[in-house]
Amino acid sequence: MNLKKIYVVSIVSLAVFLSSGIYCYLSLKGAEEELERELKILEDEGKQVLELKRKKSEEKVELSKNLKILKGIREMEEEISTLDELNTFVKKFEGIRKKYRGVNEVAYEVLEEESKVSINLSFQDTYNNIRKFLYEVEKTFFFLEVKYLKIETDGGRVKGNFNIQVYFRSSKGEG
Repeated sequence: MNLKKIYVVSIVSLAVFLSSGIYCYLSLKGAEEELERELKILEDEGKQVLELKRKKSEEKVELSKNLKILKGIREMEEEISTLDELNTFVKKFEGIRKKYRGVNEVAYEVLEEESKVSINLSFQDTYNNIRKFLYEVEKTFFFLEVKYLKIETDGGRVKGNFNIQVYFRSSKGEG
């Protein structure tokens, strides 16, 4: 009987040992499958992160292109604004010039420095009229420089050429 008991206990112990081994094996197999699932999830998330980075990079390139386009538009707007201001200046200046019939042949040159224009004029009128003309230009626009290039007098009349440089953007009355 003792042998039978030992035999039964041994079989039960072996069964418990085998069931423990099977349980451990199944637990490890389940853990391995769980790790594989988590690894797959991490790989998918990694792919999503890479895709988001690629999209963000493309958006940065697109934004850079748009900024260049916007900068070009702003420069064009500034050029148009400058041309509009220069056109307004010429109209004002021509209005003043037409009051004085002796001032002829006007040539405008926009200087490389922003907002400045050089004007070459020829004239043939009385000294007082030329002085009045220059005074009216001076009070309407901000003078930089007046150069008398050539002056001849013939009795009461003055004949010659001169060059004036003015700012065409800011006139004295407009601040």
